[in-house]
Amino acid sequence: MIASPPDNQIPYITADYIRNGFDGREKAKDFFGEWGFTSRGLLVPFGINGLFFLLGYNGGGGTIASLYGWLTNSLVILGVFYLGCALSTDMRRVRLAIFWAALSPVIFINTVFTWPKLLAAYFLLLATTFVIRRQLHLAGLLAALAWLSHPVGALMIPALALFTLASTPLGAGSWIFRTTRFCLPAALTGASAMTPWILFKLHLGDPDPFATYLFGKGAGFEPAANFEEWIAPRIGNLYYTFTPFAFYNDGLMSVWLYGPLNDVSRWLSQYAKSLPGQLGFLTVIPAIPAILLHRWHRQSAIFLGCFLVVAVLAMMTFWGFSGDGLGRNSLEPVTIFLMVAICVFGRGLYIAGPILLVGAAAETITLSVLEFAADDKFSAQTSVHLGMLSILATTAVSAALLYSSAGIYKDKKAQTGS
Repeated sequence: MIASPPDNQIPYITADYIRNGFDGREKAKDFFGEWGFTSRGLLVPFGINGLFFLLGYNGGGGTIASLYGWLTNSLVILGVFYLGCALSTDMRRVRLAIFWAALSPVIFINTVFTWPKLLAAYFLLLATTFVIRRQLHLAGLLAALAWLSHPVGALMIPALALFTLASTPLGAGSWIFRTTRFCLPAALTGASAMTPWILFKLHLGDPDPFATYLFGKGAGFEPAANFEEWIAPRIGNLYYTFTPFAFYNDGLMSVWLYGPLNDVSRWLSQYAKSLPGQLGFLTVIPAIPAILLHRWHRQSAIFLGCFLVVAVLAMMTFWGFSGDGLGRNSLEPVTIFLMVAICVFGRGLYIAGPILLVGAAAETITLSVLEFAADDKFSAQTSVHLGMLSILATTAVSAALLYSSAGIYKDKKAQTGS
């Protein structure tokens, strides 16, 4: 992706480190720089090495590792399906969630860019599904796997824990007794799965750079000297996360790791940095009224309160590394949970559904084509041709989606008898 950090290489670098038989301390600086061997989860590196073993690779294999990353990140679509089915028996809504997720900028960007945030989101979606189905031992294990995939999984645990508490079934006995009995299997299995990894981190004794984020003032690892310095980047993160086009209009990321960025690159970057961008700026127009105007009930209030409000507050509190939005840092699971909520609980989706799909397809196709146009090595004439190609492709895909999604309106019309 344009103007992205080199984090997508970390799973492969970690797999290579393990394959060389290093112990977690030896040559860690050479491989990971200021980060330690245990700064990120090992689930994907272990998977890469397992695949290399099956294929007989002793070195190289970067392309195979990338393909593996794309496949594991794509599992999030399956997670959307399972959670949608757990929340609703209306398969039209579930299908809408699947198609929107598959076409959305957040899935496109973070599947191609092979850091395992979407794999963590997949496990979180499954964990939530099993909380709803009251299979708490599996929910706890899956929450641990989310953490072991990427640290963003750990940031979502407060929201998942509160959702589990709020999902305690009614019955005889005190609320504390019922809650403890309901939640204990998840806590025990999650702690059992994480204990070996935590003990290994303690054994190495390396400080975790992520811990400094909690006290940061929005300037990397530098800690805040007072509350004003501490709160300023967090307010900025909220503003740039939720305000459409603010990231671009305020001139953020004019310079990146390798030099100045042109306006096209900055425009594309906001698709990764903000919640409206990750959903798709066009899709926000019908999506937000659909969820705000739905008939609120206990389940929808708990779900949105936990996976939107509590999750964002936890991320805002923790994220002090920068102040230009939570996107591309930790926001991705929240965006996906919100998409599921909009499709499952939203009102008027038999009308908004085709608009959602067409908007998502149009923006994602344009996003993928403009990545090339954003490269200064491409001439202006080439960019014009690419722009024309994107318009044609968008029109074709949009027409196909309109045709295929027309059944949503027909089904609704048949049900209402109008």
